[in-house]
Amino acid sequence: MAIPRSKVFSQSSLQDYLDCHYRFELGHVRAVRCPSPEAEPLAEWEERARRGNAFHWMAQQMVAGVPVDVLEPTDDEELSAWWARFKRDGMRGLPPNRFSEVTLSTALGGVRLVAKLDLLAVEPGGRVVIVDYKTHKKQTPKTLKGRIQTRVYRYVVAVAGAAFTDGATITPDQIEMRYWFAADARPSVTLDYSQAEFEADEAYLSGLISQILAQETFPKTDDLQRCAFCTFRSLCERGQRAGAVDEQEDEGLAMLADSGDIEAFEF
Repeated sequence: MAIPRSKVFSQSSLQDYLDCHYRFELGHVRAVRCPSPEAEPLAEWEERARRGNAFHWMAQQMVAGVPVDVLEPTDDEELSAWWARFKRDGMRGLPPNRFSEVTLSTALGGVRLVAKLDLLAVEPGGRVVIVDYKTHKKQTPKTLKGRIQTRVYRYVVAVAGAAFTDGATITPDQIEMRYWFAADARPSVTLDYSQAEFEADEAYLSGLISQILAQETFPKTDDLQRCAFCTFRSLCERGQRAGAVDEQEDEGLAMLADSGDIEAFEF
């Protein structure tokens, strides 16, 4: 099945391809929508998704200048704890010019590569900090550095971020990516960037996109552990029950709107 070069790739579609080629085909080529829940118990999964979305919205409103007392949650103890931590530490050490819900794109491998950032903080002529809010359990710097999200976001900002620096060129060593984990007492993990990493990311992402565009069939993954939290698992006959909520390592599909996916642009 040929993929038109007019289509757009994001960190989410690339991650789906890396997890399972068939998941990529179903979700991003055929645009199949399968209603199976990602995790169980369903009520707890839905509550986690609701809480995570609420936190992302509150953080966005705070950056936009809405008074924090107006945003104060009143009926959710866990969300209140996240919010208290964010008010205290969420903006600490960031450059002064802050832009919420930033969408950037660049041409790569004959397609558009798009990144939607929770927050971009810029110091004119200096640091550029990408902030991504997470509401699942904290991950190690080594794990985060290898994420396709990290590679896509830092690369796209290096190439296309000048729109937020008054046209000044951004060098990779000016860029930091900060993952902010709302549920952790020490929430921030910051990753620096370098010219060597930028060049490696460009080669890797370009090669990955070329591989996808050249692929004619999209087989199912052999790693059945990846199927536990996939909404297509019943369609693929890879299980009738979802994995346990407490074992889910990422926010998943319920949080795509706040984790960088570009739903409206994707194929």
